[in-house]
Amino acid sequence: MKTILRPSLDTLNSRHKGLMIVEVAYLSRKKHGPFS
Repeated sequence: MKTILRPSLDTLNSRHKGLMIVEVAYLSRKKHGPFS
């Protein structure tokens, strides 16, 4: 079970990190967009 669950958890974590980075970049761009 652990060997099967471990890779999926890692991919979920990396995917979540990527989504957070994209979301932060989008929010910062949305915040600074009109002024730049």
